[in-house]
Amino acid sequence: MPYNDDSIALARSKYIALQNTAERLHICHLGDPLSPVLTTELHVNGNPRTYRTYGVSNPLASNISGNTSDSENILLDSRHQLRDFVNAVFIPYDDSMHDFDTKVYTKKHLSLQHIYESVKPHTSLFQDSMNQFKGFVSHKPNGIGFVAADRDIVKSARRNSKKAKSDSTIRLWSLLVLKEHFKMKVKNAIYNYMDDYKYQAEHLKREGYRFIGYARKSSQGDISLEARFCSFERMVRKLKLLLAEDIYVSPCSVASADFHQRDNDQRMTDYKEILNIDGVKGNTNALLSSLRASTQLVVLIVIDYAGLSTDQDHVFNLVREHNQLAYLYVDRSPVSSTIESYSREELMSDPKILSKFNCRPPPVRRSVIFPLYSCAILIHGVHASSEMPHHWVKITLLMGPTADLEIVEATCEHAAARKEEWGHGMLEWSRMPSRSPDYSKKNVVHLVIP
Repeated sequence: MPYNDDSIALARSKYIALQNTAERLHICHLGDPLSPVLTTELHVNGNPRTYRTYGVSNPLASNISGNTSDSENILLDSRHQLRDFVNAVFIPYDDSMHDFDTKVYTKKHLSLQHIYESVKPHTSLFQDSMNQFKGFVSHKPNGIGFVAADRDIVKSARRNSKKAKSDSTIRLWSLLVLKEHFKMKVKNAIYNYMDDYKYQAEHLKREGYRFIGYARKSSQGDISLEARFCSFERMVRKLKLLLAEDIYVSPCSVASADFHQRDNDQRMTDYKEILNIDGVKGNTNALLSSLRASTQLVVLIVIDYAGLSTDQDHVFNLVREHNQLAYLYVDRSPVSSTIESYSREELMSDPKILSKFNCRPPPVRRSVIFPLYSCAILIHGVHASSEMPHHWVKITLLMGPTADLEIVEATCEHAAARKEEWGHGMLEWSRMPSRSPDYSKKNVVHLVIP
């Protein structure tokens, strides 16, 4: 929102409207501590992972175990806990952050050694080796935020055993570093995230919300009925810990399947025992019926995004078709110390949130010579030999409407190609097809192979 008279008037009117409500107000942020927002206590308690409170004004401070002195004795003992801690404490700095809150953050230039020494007292991991910590932060799937940021080149004077003194340069990250008092609160919140969640959930239950759990497992895969049963027992137990009152399961459904088409498989008769697990109220069809019939606002709890669906359109339709579905909670504890929550309005209006459900990209076909395409490739009409004075092969590919590839032209350019280089193991040679390709239905793509 631009800073002008209209924006000021709009913000003032919203503030007056909030003041006139009977609810208490809280200052919080939406993931960026440098951008505070003002909202009601109901919004904060109902959607704690979206509306995040600041440490000193956190209404949970007296409800989760321990104070600052207790936090000093806590050691984060898992990699995802440490990842959450590092990302909260060390924020990459850029010029747009020049007006950051100096009461909360300090701007520093830090090397990886400095960061390691700062993190070491808060975790039981990597105590003996900075190289192990370096491997942890640089491994891209771990999602450490500051690593991708640019580093500044800084001159540093170093002692040398052979020279009295020599100037050298080192690369340091420019970071906003959370002050020590807030580090303790962040660590405490990560370590006790379940207590945090339960406090918020109990508040919503007192407001009249109904908590429903849902678990699913794919029909694919070679897994015994006994193993499938045990897996659902564990998921049901987890959903009970998340305070789900009623639990529904899908014993054999593909994650990308539409909700209305789940559990209609003939094999459902083989999985009747799963529906008899203590606490389970029925399958997916029973869940949909319960959502339609509910007179209470509903919080739906799932274990990871794929535990609900891997098709964002199906998730959107589920929310759109059931007006009582107010919140969706996604337990991310398998990979992170968080339970992410989204309101109905966010799910209906924010494509970035829905895109999180597209969490299973198709597998890479590693056996294919050209990994960008998932089909065999034939080169037509080219006769490579040692006499040909070329070593680059230019191929014209035609992609059909069904994503099949057909090569209709191949020419050699530049210097010295040999048949043993191009014709064996890497490419298969063939004659031109007798029929002419239909250019009207295909897109021409050029591929140059060295």
